[in-house]
Amino acid sequence: MSNSIALIGDYNEHVIAHTAIPKVLELARTALVKDLQWQWIETLTIDADLNKLKGFSGFWVVLGSPYVNMDGVLNVIR
Repeated sequence: MSNSIALIGDYNEHVIAHTAIPKVLELARTALVKDLQWQWIETLTIDADLNKLKGFSGFWVVLGSPYVNMDGVLNVIR
């Protein structure tokens, strides 16, 4: 996925940042007239070898800790 961002975190509709970030990315995509995509990656789905994250051009570790899989989040950051 070119121009794609993995949003790393455990989505919770009650966390303001979790609902606001996709709206901001949509505004950025429109303003920049770019093909920008994003996908939420739940922390439980992150394995040690990070295969799920291949092909993303960037990573955004979303606020909202504690994460279900803190080790997975730390592996992404490393």
